[in-house]
Amino acid sequence: MEFVESGVQISMDVGVGNSRRYIDVSRLYETLGSTLAKSLPAFHAMTGCDYNPALYRKGKKRPLTMLKNSKRYQEAFGDLGSYTSDSDKQCDSFCKFSNLMCHSYDKSKLVFKACSLKAVRGEDSYMRVHAHLKEVGRESNVSIRLLKRANGWKPFLYKVTFDACKFMKNPKANPVAEFFYNIMKEYSNVNHTCPYDHDLILDKFRLSGDLVKLPFPIGEYAVDTTWHVNGQLWARVNGSCKGAVDM
Repeated sequence: MEFVESGVQISMDVGVGNSRRYIDVSRLYETLGSTLAKSLPAFHAMTGCDYNPALYRKGKKRPLTMLKNSKRYQEAFGDLGSYTSDSDKQCDSFCKFSNLMCHSYDKSKLVFKACSLKAVRGEDSYMRVHAHLKEVGRESNVSIRLLKRANGWKPFLYKVTFDACKFMKNPKANPVAEFFYNIMKEYSNVNHTCPYDHDLILDKFRLSGDLVKLPFPIGEYAVDTTWHVNGQLWARVNGSCKGAVDM
């Protein structure tokens, strides 16, 4: 609606037969307010499908109430749903890595042989992580959080915990986990379900707009992951990146 000329009235024809009616979109926009209205397309994409596992058993009314009561959530979904091709607003390579941390909680089970970033062409960077397993991983639960820096690190859109072994059997059953997996799968040897009796490697990994496939507002982002293997906390890996890399 923000791109519609002043004075233009928009209505939507919905339903058929006796159920046919017109919805006054212009009035609805004014009633909701611009911030909440702008957040609804992305919010609907996350909650509109009845089979969406990300909100399984959460319903739609409760998330909508939370959205209405949170200006921060409205702005986050509004940013996600506001696509622009302007190079000043959108970065082609999405993010340049700025920090990486790998920590083993039990070096008798797992050690990191590599955990590094390598600059390339002076404008971008690659990530390399090499985890050496000293014990076969027969079951694994992974937690992933996406964060955005705004007066400190704040949760941004995604937080998911899942059984990694079950996920690898059917990635499409968990769209949020699949979103993260699709970004890194071509750079990793994590390509099968449990057990894992070999080292886990992520090599020459970089973030690009082709991989992310979602418009993110310019800023600094971090992904924080924890890895529980065989019932114990084995490792934590997190990395951050800054948007607006000029390729």
